[in-house]
This record gives sequence, structure tokens and C-alpha cells, in this order.
Amino acid sequence: MEALTDYLNVFHIKASGLTVTFSLGLIFLGLLYWYSIYPYSVLSRCGIKHPKPMPFLGNIFMFRQGFFNPINDLIKTHGRVCIIWAGERRAVVVIADPDMLRQVMVRDFSSFPNRMTVRFASKPMTDCLLMLRNERWKRVRSILTPSFSAAKMKEVR
Repeated sequence: MEALTDYLNVFHIKASGLTVTFSLGLIFLGLLYWYSIYPYSVLSRCGIKHPKPMPFLGNIFMFRQGFFNPINDLIKTHGRVCIIWAGERRAVVVIADPDMLRQVMVRDFSSFPNRMTVRFASKPMTDCLLMLRNERWKRVRSILTPSFSAAKMKEVR
């Protein structure tokens, strides 16, 4: 603390310990706020719309009443490609355009091999289809893809 007041004295600024502490506290709070909202603006600069998230929490409170109704409302208000911020800094891109889904899930599959990770998932949960990663996901996908071809889906009707 004394080093900082000595540094300020070089510029002929008189500062007490309380003033320096208060100033550093304000700077810390400003940087903490910037840290909490910065990731929310990155994808919106790319033109992807999203509802305004809360710092550190994202849009998690949208899902108090369920999952599907808020997603449908989100698609109606923000378009067929939008973002949900699940938690502090995790973006979930919602794609409701079938052509774009086909592009991501089939044609450019090698660019999007993994799904979202859940930090506290235990063994039975990590073996479910939505949690598979890397080579296990590619192997399961190669088995499942022929089962859902256009011809097989028409047979189901």
C-alpha cells in the first residue's frame, strides 16, 4: 500500500490509505463486472441474437417453468439461430433451421465432434448418448446414422 502512495506522490497526488483502498475496490468491482459480461457480447458481435443474460448466471432463470416452452419463445423472438447462456461463460447455440442442422450434424460433422461436457456427471450418466465424446461418439454416430436415413424414416411413417 505504501508503494502505491509513494508512486502517486511522484505525480503530486495526495492520497490516503482509505482513498487508495476505495479506488482499488472500485477498479476491482469494475473488472469483475466486465469479466462477468464480456463473453455475452462476443457472439452477438457475430450477429447471433440472444436474450440479455444476467452476470455470472446467464439465462438460467428462463428454465424455471420447463425447457421446451422457453426454447420455443426464444426461437420466436430471436430467430432460428440464437444463443442461450447456460451458467457463467457457457454458450449454447440453438439451431432451429433444418438446413443448417443438416450442415452442422452431417456435412461438417468432423468440425463439431463433441457435445457439451457436464462437470459433475458420474459413470452411468457419462455413457449416455448425449455425453459421449471423441472416438466413442464417432463410433456410436457411425452405427446410428444409417438407422436414421431418409428411406428408413419414411418407412416409420
